[in-house]
Amino acid sequence: MTGAALIMVAIFLGFALGDFVQMQQMGFGLAFAILLDATVVHNPPSGFDEPPRPPELVFSGLAGVAPEFNIEGEAARSCS
Repeated sequence: MTGAALIMVAIFLGFALGDFVQMQQMGFGLAFAILLDATVVHNPPSGFDEPPRPPELVFSGLAGVAPEFNIEGEAARSCS
């Protein structure tokens, strides 16, 4: 967890300890969201440590589904 995340969690928990109910809800919600983001999203568990795949492998399943767009028109297809 980064220092910035710790500071934000501390500040928002300060809001959560206040007397105004709406500020308590906002403070708790934001503190929980930042804590979740800093621990799970930015430091995933070791099960998620797989090497990145090249984009052509990631999107190869969409070749037959997604339409092919060509902003140059039919002339560009005939040249290649």
